[in-house]
Amino acid sequence: DLSNPERFTNVRNTIETLFDWGIVPIINENDAIATEEIQIGDNDMLSASVAIGVDVDLLVTLTDVGGVYTGNPKDDDDAELIEAVGTNYDTVQSLVDDSTTAEFGGIQTKVEGARDVSEHGTPAIIANSADRDVLERIATAKSVGTLFVPINGATDD
Repeated sequence: DLSNPERFTNVRNTIETLFDWGIVPIINENDAIATEEIQIGDNDMLSASVAIGVDVDLLVTLTDVGGVYTGNPKDDDDAELIEAVGTNYDTVQSLVDDSTTAEFGGIQTKVEGARDVSEHGTPAIIANSADRDVLERIATAKSVGTLFVPINGATDD
């Protein structure tokens, strides 16, 4: 329960220790054993909350598509990758809402989590986990997936 200050401090201290040891943590709620009382309910929002609380340099969310698209790339051959999201967030959110169905853990929650992180001054990337050397390419600042640049609350409304 990340809303409990003591528990969140324990999580933050654990993650910071892992960073000190050169370990990159993978944040994932254990759906099989999480009880209703401790269930966050969505790994995308869980990782965003932890990223904000720990003040990371970058949030990387890996998925089964190459990033955020102008349409659903699984159904629309004309869907184009959106390389960067910043003040154009509302337009991108509208495209995502129009191209997906509300599903647990789909692209919508990944976009929402990335926006939350970027509003706190931290960039986020949504990329395809199956892309060869995806984490190495991200770590070396290669163009991969969709980059959410820090926006400090400014949008295109």
